[in-house]
Amino acid sequence: MGKKLDLRFSVKGGLQLAADGFSPVLRENGDFWRAFLDTGEIRELAVYAHDQTPSKTDVTDTCAVYRYDSLTAEDGVVYPIVLEVTLQEIEGTVHCSAVIENHGDCIVNELQLPFVDAYDYGCDPAEEVLYVPDGIGSRTPNLRQAISWCHTEYMSADYKSTWMTHTYPPTNGRMLSMPWMGLQCGGKFLYFGEHNPEMRIVGLNAGIPPRHARSALLFNLSHYPAVRKGERVETGRSVIALFEGDWRDGAAFYKEWSEKTWVKKQQIPEWVQHITGWQRIILKHQYGEIFWKYEDLPRLYEEGKRYGLNALLVFGWWKGRFDNNYPEYEADPALGGEEGLRAAIAEVQRRGGHVLLYTNGNLIDIKTDFYKTTGQRISHKDIDGNEYREHYKFSNDGTVLRNYGYKSFDTACHRTEEWKENLLRVTRLKLSFDPDSIFFDQLGCCLKLCFDTTHPHGNRIDEDGMGRYENICAIREITPETKAIGTEWVCDRYANLVDYIHGCGTGQTYTPAAFPDIYLHTFPGIHISNRFIHDDKPGFRDHLNYAFVYGLIFDVCIYRGRVCGIAGVPEYAEHIKYLTDLKEQYHDYFYHGRFVSMFGEDLPAGIRGAKFHGENGFIVSLWNTTDKDLAFPLYGREITVPAKDVAVAEFCGSGEKLC
Repeated sequence: MGKKLDLRFSVKGGLQLAADGFSPVLRENGDFWRAFLDTGEIRELAVYAHDQTPSKTDVTDTCAVYRYDSLTAEDGVVYPIVLEVTLQEIEGTVHCSAVIENHGDCIVNELQLPFVDAYDYGCDPAEEVLYVPDGIGSRTPNLRQAISWCHTEYMSADYKSTWMTHTYPPTNGRMLSMPWMGLQCGGKFLYFGEHNPEMRIVGLNAGIPPRHARSALLFNLSHYPAVRKGERVETGRSVIALFEGDWRDGAAFYKEWSEKTWVKKQQIPEWVQHITGWQRIILKHQYGEIFWKYEDLPRLYEEGKRYGLNALLVFGWWKGRFDNNYPEYEADPALGGEEGLRAAIAEVQRRGGHVLLYTNGNLIDIKTDFYKTTGQRISHKDIDGNEYREHYKFSNDGTVLRNYGYKSFDTACHRTEEWKENLLRVTRLKLSFDPDSIFFDQLGCCLKLCFDTTHPHGNRIDEDGMGRYENICAIREITPETKAIGTEWVCDRYANLVDYIHGCGTGQTYTPAAFPDIYLHTFPGIHISNRFIHDDKPGFRDHLNYAFVYGLIFDVCIYRGRVCGIAGVPEYAEHIKYLTDLKEQYHDYFYHGRFVSMFGEDLPAGIRGAKFHGENGFIVSLWNTTDKDLAFPLYGREITVPAKDVAVAEFCGSGEKLC
C-alpha cells in the first residue's frame, strides 16, 4: 500500500495541485469553480471562475479565501450574488467549501467545486484509469477515450465539454455506492470525495474538452444548493487527496472518514449470513397473469433447495398485481388470501427455508386512492414543478404494452412525514405475515432532487438522501432483531443499516468495466446479490462464476420471474448446484470470511480472483475466463484452474488443500 502525499494548491486561473513528483499541466483559461443559475427563462446559465474578479482575496500558506460580491454570467449580465470560496490544506489534503448569498431574483442551483482542468497528470493519457464505486465498482482504462463515448450529440453542450457523470446517493445514470472517485496516473492515485455528514445529493464528474480541441482531462464535484433570493447557504466539504499508491489508498482514506462519522456496528441475523441464493418469484405479473399462488411457494422452495438455494424473494403477492397499486397492499383472494399467504410462509420456514417479502419503497401508482389523496402532494417535483414520472413497459407477447407502456408512477419525497408513516404502515403489514425478511425495492436508489418547496425540506432540493436514511432507521426500530431488512442497490450508508442488498448497477454481473473489489474491499461484510442472469442464455456460466468468485448471493430470476422456477432450466440449475456445493465446502470463509481484494497480485491474464479471510487462514476463489487450462504459482504452490471453470485454494496453518 502507498502513502498519502502532502498535496498543495494554488490558483492560477484554474486549480493547480502539486506534490513531490506531481504537478499537472493546467489548461489555459481554466476554472477552479463553476456555478449555474436559473433565471426562469434560462434554466442553466453558466458562471465561470475565469470571468470573475474577486472583490477580496485572503491567501496564507495553507488557506485561500476568494470573495466575489457579484457574479458575471456567460451572457454578460451581472447578478447580485455573493460567493465566498475557501480552499484549505488540512493534513496534506485540499478541502474545498463555499458560502453563497443570493440577493437577486435568480436561483443558484449548482456549484461545481472543486474544478480541476489539466492537459497532463503525469502519465501518458492512454494509461490513465478511473476507479469509481459505480454500483459496487467500475474500472475505466484509457479514460479520455471512454468519456468521448458519452457525447450527447446535441442534448447537452458538448461543444463546450463532454462529461461522464456520476451521482451519489444513487439517483440517475451512473449511480455511486460511495461519494468518491479517483484517477490512477502512473504510480499515483488522485482522489476526489465528498465528506459531508449530511449526505446531500452530489455529482462526481469527469470530462474532456470538445472535439478537435487539445486533449485534456477535467474533474468536478457538483453541489445543488438551490439558493434563492435572501438566502445564505453553505455547501458541503469536498476533499482532494493524493497517494503514492492505488485505489485501495483512496478506499482506506474514505473508510477512515466514514468510521469517524457515520458507521454503526451491525447485528445481522445469523440466518442472513448463510443465504446461498434466492429465487425471485412473481406470483401475479405486471400485466395481470397469475403464475403461482401462495400454496405453490413450498414447492418452489423445494425445487430451489435441490440446487442449493435456501430462500424465496416473493413479488406480486398483493391484490392488484406486481408493479401496481403502490403503496396499497393487501393479500389477494385470487392467490389464496391472508391465511393462505401466512400458511405458505410458515410451511417454507418449517422446511428450513426463508421468505423475503417484497414491497416498493419509492413508487406511487397514480391510479391509487393514495395518490389522489396524498401521493400527488408528497411526490418529488422537478425543476418545472411537475411530478417526476416513471413508466414501465412490462408485457406479455403482444405489442400494445411493449410499445406504448402500461404503468405510470410518481416517486415519493422521503422528507415528507406522510411517506415515512406509509413506510412504517407497510412494514407492520408485511410483518403481520411473519416472513423472515421485509424487502423494500428502490429504497436505496432512484433518489431525486425535489423542487417542491412546500415539503419539509423547503428550498433545499438535495435532502432526499438523508430522508431515506432516517426512514430506514425508523423501519429498523420497529422490526424485530430476528427479522431482516433488505433493499435494492448498494449505497454505503443504507447498507450499514440493512442486512442484505439486492444488487443492481455495475459490478453485479460480469462486464468489462466491472470491478467489484472497490466496494467489497472498502466495506466487507454486507451480503449482496448478483443480478440480470435471467435464463440459460449463452455465457450464463461466466456470469455465475463471476458471482461465485466474489461471494455474491445468487439471484435466480428465470425469465425475469415468469412461467417457471429454477427447475425449468436444468443446465442453469446444475451449475448453480455445482457452485453452491463448492461454496459449502468452504462455508465459513464464503459466508463469514472477510473479502480482501487481489488487485495487483501476480495472476495470469484471464484469471480473476478474490480472497476471503477466516479465523485460521484464508481461501482464494479463482475463475479462469479463458478457453484453456491455466497453471500458475500462488503463494508457494502450483495452482491449476480448468478452462472456463472455478477453483478454490485454502491456505491455513494446519495444512493446505486445493479443490
